Amino acid sequence: VSKAGENNPLTPRQAAQLAANLGVKVYTIDAGGNPPPDAAADAVEARTAGREALRVVAEMTGGRAFAASSGAELLAAYREISALEKTTVET
Repeated sequence: VSKAGENNPLTPRQAAQLAANLGVKVYTIDAGGNPPPDAAADAVEARTAGREALRVVAEMTGGRAFAASSGAELLAAYREISALEKTTVET
């Protein structure tokens, strides 16, 4: 139960559902890379959960999830998103 004046942010799934209801596609880019081989199990688990959350948000909204571990992959993701979301504007 929330109280008046409290800051209650939406969960990623709630935000994705709101975006989907409004017809907004969300494209996510995971730019975190892989955890180092000696990373703690909880860090690997958190990283995996984060990737899954990004995938779910994109899927729920009709968008797409990308992964980029280099500048070239990030640029490729931006270019693909740009190609997917072209809109004609009349002035």
